[in-house]
Amino acid sequence: NARRMSTKSGWAGPSDPQVDDFLRSEIALLTDELTETGAEVVLVTAPPVNNTAVPPPIPEPAANPDPGQEQLLQIERGQLAEGNPGPGFRENDPASRDRVNQIIAEVGAQRSLRTFDLATQTQQWPAGPFDPSLRSGDGVGFLPEAGGVLGEWLLPMLRESQKPVVAPPPPVIAPDTPLPPAPAPRDRRMVGARDSADVLVVGDSVAFGIGFGLDDWGRETGEMRATTAAQFGCAIARGGSYKFQRETRTLESRCDWATVFPALIASHRPDAVVLSSGVWEGVDRRLVGDDHYRHIG
Repeated sequence: NARRMSTKSGWAGPSDPQVDDFLRSEIALLTDELTETGAEVVLVTAPPVNNTAVPPPIPEPAANPDPGQEQLLQIERGQLAEGNPGPGFRENDPASRDRVNQIIAEVGAQRSLRTFDLATQTQQWPAGPFDPSLRSGDGVGFLPEAGGVLGEWLLPMLRESQKPVVAPPPPVIAPDTPLPPAPAPRDRRMVGARDSADVLVVGDSVAFGIGFGLDDWGRETGEMRATTAAQFGCAIARGGSYKFQRETRTLESRCDWATVFPALIASHRPDAVVLSSGVWEGVDRRLVGDDHYRHIG
């Protein structure tokens, strides 16, 4: 199906890098948790689907009694609806299903799990993958009568002796990983007792609020000239994706401070830099090369 990973992202489906990454991570996490129970985990590919069910109409939200608030809500609803998938069923698309099955097979191969190709098996049925005696009328599910057919196909393979597979160890992402060497000490610029300090404030939206306040105070007192170069929604720890307010997002390239801060320092030549971050270092994060979302502690 088409997914919207966050309210700020467009609709996309399998073959979109962010959706593929999300599906791969979620499937891998579930298989690892199931493997830890001691049971053998086998993966089954998704069969062809021909969904023809008409979805119920989306109910109209109740109007806000405040005209101003209602106008803002109408704008927000319009933004959320922008780019919505048109009529049709993404799950019926063979290319999307094939991509999902490819991801399932990739996860299985990475973890040495057996993958059974149900998609190909249904194609071999005498009446085709939508055999009315085995598939439900909605073109999605299976009828109870399909249990025997699927059991005769699946059980002999399940009975084959297989060496238990242990979930792979997590990547080496540890608090005792050595840090890069610190830069050599340098003389710092000193601000005279009667001079005004040039301060550069960097970080996320919290830093923006700090910079805004410092700028106001500096203008009133003449003690400071504050420049705010904060980036909304940017963590200090770079790369990967994160979960926030029930949304999954990827940190944008603009958040890579290594490509931004040097130019800011060179152009502003501040006497001091204030670095502040808010929530982003504390949310669930999935680092590049990792399958799991993790959090501090």
